[in-house]
Amino acid sequence: MAKILAKWTSGIAGDSWIKEIPSGLINGTNKEFVLTQNPKSAASVSVFLDSLNDEAYTLDIPNKKITFTTAPVLGQDLIVKYSYVV
Repeated sequence: MAKILAKWTSGIAGDSWIKEIPSGLINGTNKEFVLTQNPKSAASVSVFLDSLNDEAYTLDIPNKKITFTTAPVLGQDLIVKYSYVV
């Protein structure tokens, strides 16, 4: 299950934002992680591995899924920030 770190609403058109650790094992082989909400758009999603912005993934918005090109390794921290559909 994903772990929600924060939720907030911005003043820009009332967008709702979330920062979370998506569900999925970080074990060096798993590439798929699932979000709790549907992102509004791919442009609203920021993915961070060990606090560095990572862009080597694909996003499946209807299924709330992030798939990495290379699996994160054991011990890496994964955090995703995005605007979501309320």
